[in-house]
Amino acid sequence: MKRYCKNIDISDRSFIKASIEDCLREKYKRNDVIRLLSEYSHLPKEFIRDIAESGQYWMFDGIIDTITESIRMEILEQKYSWKPVWYTYKIEGNKRRRIGIQDIKQQIYDYIAVRGLQELFDKRIGFYQCAALPGKGQIVGKDAIKRKLRSSKSRWGW
Repeated sequence: MKRYCKNIDISDRSFIKASIEDCLREKYKRNDVIRLLSEYSHLPKEFIRDIAESGQYWMFDGIIDTITESIRMEILEQKYSWKPVWYTYKIEGNKRRRIGIQDIKQQIYDYIAVRGLQELFDKRIGFYQCAALPGKGQIVGKDAIKRKLRSSKSRWGW
């Protein structure tokens, strides 16, 4: 484990900006993203919403630079701040599920962490660790287990 992620600098501006852009891609029209962009730009939410709905996301580059610098300073000072997770309920059929919703800033930090650990994930997460990889779920894992158990070479399974 000591060999991975040695050359990653999570306080690098370009690294943080790329993580923020990955996180916000396809999310610009969400209320929490509009609130975040409004807080950092000191512009009204309606103005930010109009830009997002018109699809002119390039206009957010300056705001993203401001967010990048703010998050960079939080990382360097090791003083992180975001709103706590809040919960809502979702009813699906007969089941009532409690869903935790993260603040968008916490999601940005998650993207920074995942991007920073990507080298480790690429080397250590195997093909059959299906739930950890996008596009692979329980069905892929179930089918792989079935194939292994049907093989004449299999004597036992765990």
